[in-house]
Amino acid sequence: MKFMMKELIAMTSINLSLTPMEVQQATEVFAEEGLTLDEAILSFVYEKLSQNDALEFPEMEEPKTAPIMMESNGKGGFVFPDNTPAHVRELLQNAE
Repeated sequence: MKFMMKELIAMTSINLSLTPMEVQQATEVFAEEGLTLDEAILSFVYEKLSQNDALEFPEMEEPKTAPIMMESNGKGGFVFPDNTPAHVRELLQNAE
């Protein structure tokens, strides 16, 4: 008996949020092509990956961040330094 070893590859699952009506419509459309919904989605992904130049990823901008050096208030909490932006103060104060 001859056995073939398959390469073990980590797989990733992707969740796709569709309404029941969208699932039904997609299933019907792809069934006309002889594909299940899963097969059609995989086919789309493989086709896009095979078109090397077709995938365009946005370039990440340099993050506009700066560390905030918090100081202890001596009561188990922290004091915001004077240079803390207002939106950060608001975010951290409402983070409870």
